[in-house]
Amino acid sequence: MRARARPKASRRGPAAPSAVETVRDGYAGAMTSFALSQIRLLVDDVASCREFYRDKLELPVVFETPVYVQLQSGPVSIGLYRRGEMASSVGDESLAAAGGDGAVIVLRVENVDAAVAQLGERGVEPIDLPTDQPTWGLRAVHFRDPAGNLVELIAAL
Repeated sequence: MRARARPKASRRGPAAPSAVETVRDGYAGAMTSFALSQIRLLVDDVASCREFYRDKLELPVVFETPVYVQLQSGPVSIGLYRRGEMASSVGDESLAAAGGDGAVIVLRVENVDAAVAQLGERGVEPIDLPTDQPTWGLRAVHFRDPAGNLVELIAAL
């Protein structure tokens, strides 16, 4: 991979490195690409939330089950997932409690297992093991960011 030239300094001082350069500094090898795929809201009443996003905000429903609805909003989707079902998927029953996590940041990667290994080298440990989710058509794993937010990495099966 060719190194990109850093932006030239301006009268205000040296230019800040690009996000890509900043992430790569200090890490050997190819960087896994993490692309925002979905904002998933953990809800108790999927039907009323579906009605709100579909009927009030006029977002099209692209996939639906009794416990999950996916709506499209430009290149990113909004997922409405029953809180208890997410708790079962992650293996963390605290997610089922009201006042627990209300959202999940979902990042698409090419290979979940490779991403887990790469993040492990950086001291980031998953809260569960990479797992095939056949009903989702995805392989998924979960982490917590430093603020405790739930982050899910996904790849197609």
